[in-house]
Amino acid sequence: MKRGEWILMLWVMLCLSASAVGQKKWDGEGLDSLWSNERNWFPDGMPLPTDDVIIDNERISGGYTIILPTGLIAVNIHSLSILPGQGNTIVVTLPSSNIAAPSLTIGSNGTAFRIGKSGIFINNSGASSGNPILLNGSFSIDNGGRYVHRTQRGNATIVSKLLLEPSTYQGIFEFDVPGNAGYTLSVSGKQFGNLMLSSTSAGKKSYTGSGISSLRIYGDLDIADSSSFTSSLNSNISIGGNLVVKGRLSLNPSLSDTINRELQFNGDSSSIAITGSWSLGNHFNQVLVSRGRLQLKSNLTMENANASWKISPSATMMFGIYAVSGSASMVADSASTLGFGAAEGISTNIATGNIRMEKLLLHPKTNHVFYGEGMQQTGGRFPSNAASITVNKPSGQLTLSSPLQVSDSLMLERGNLITDRKGKPYYG
Repeated sequence: MKRGEWILMLWVMLCLSASAVGQKKWDGEGLDSLWSNERNWFPDGMPLPTDDVIIDNERISGGYTIILPTGLIAVNIHSLSILPGQGNTIVVTLPSSNIAAPSLTIGSNGTAFRIGKSGIFINNSGASSGNPILLNGSFSIDNGGRYVHRTQRGNATIVSKLLLEPSTYQGIFEFDVPGNAGYTLSVSGKQFGNLMLSSTSAGKKSYTGSGISSLRIYGDLDIADSSSFTSSLNSNISIGGNLVVKGRLSLNPSLSDTINRELQFNGDSSSIAITGSWSLGNHFNQVLVSRGRLQLKSNLTMENANASWKISPSATMMFGIYAVSGSASMVADSASTLGFGAAEGISTNIATGNIRMEKLLLHPKTNHVFYGEGMQQTGGRFPSNAASITVNKPSGQLTLSSPLQVSDSLMLERGNLITDRKGKPYYG
């Protein structure tokens, strides 16, 4: 090989060596929580733009906290992974005293930023403008991990990088934005695992979201006390887990339409509990249980007469002891299942029963399950024809409020069925 070729090859090898990805791990030998202390890293020295930073329990046991630099200091690395050992919690905080934008740049075009189970990253940036965190690649929050957006800066950049797959469906993305002003969430066409809206840093917080594309939440939507979410999305919101509202939820699409205005429950097993309040605007279409099983855990009212609560074929709605009332419609498709746990199933009295809605559209092939404690009755507006009735009561009995023809099956698993005062059953 000629001398010039050797020099060229040597130069290429030096360039490749200089740009090779290295690795930094936290060992805590600096005996403080400061990212900027070179002794806290193994090997000693600050992480470089070519370094994969892995924060775990390989070189330090137990849970611990790391604080990124303050002031106008920006951190630039190749990737960041927060991976606590079992039973430990590791918290990494971008402090409010850091006013740089960006203050953290992660350059990998793969999974640039990963928060593992029991890992927590708190974005508390004090920047007055811009994006505190810039990612070239994707961002993942493993099931049991948490990212907390505790800054007034925008969220669209990091939300758009979220990687969603079964191992991240229960990862928590929490908004806990400080300040009295309202805050806009990037939700149109976006996806989350668990989405939590809280107000611990503000005392009281109002969140809004708008757009024309659907919002998909694979896990839970949790709106905490003193927090509110007003969605004017002109599309669907789907939830694969639970809906918990201790504050306020308002679903108020901004345009009139008859489609793409649904709150969908599409998980295998979900629940809905609104102990705060919710409202459904005039342009809202329906609550849809599209598949799986939805358990009601609070009383709900739907006053929008143009809206409906719909249970799709093969989907199940379990009411427990709670009720849905209001001027909207209750619609149950063929092969759907309604489960009644209150003293009365479908009532003529707006103060009793599981279903108290003014309009009922129950398919004759709807399945009905009675599973409440003590005495139950089917209710004055229970249909005269039903595909199947299942009595599965740990105690007490079920009384038919009116004659009933069962076309497919009457199943008595537990409890007694009383049909009239003479005890003569009536079913087809």
